[in-house]
Amino acid sequence: MDLVQVQLNNTDAYSSIRGVYGGVGFALVIGLLYHMRRHLQEAVGFLGLFWGLYAASRFTTIITEGALGAFGNRWLMIESSMCVIAFVLLLVNRRAVARKTRFVNA
Repeated sequence: MDLVQVQLNNTDAYSSIRGVYGGVGFALVIGLLYHMRRHLQEAVGFLGLFWGLYAASRFTTIITEGALGAFGNRWLMIESSMCVIAFVLLLVNRRAVARKTRFVNA
């Protein structure tokens, strides 16, 4: 939290940060690992949505609070790029599956 000049000055603050970045992060990783093995398309779609909503939250901050600093801008670019990459992969894979299905059924 030092990168964004946030001081955690009590145990509730530390607990909240650990819960969000630790507990929720681990739950997401476990869920993604399961879905990547069983439902890859859904896992990639979830990641695209996840990164896209992070980016949307940063855009909302720009609109309501003002410009982001270097840290926020860098993560806005990373999250936006990852969102676009995930949805492009979904689109490319769907087209490939559709072509394969048409070829097999022909």
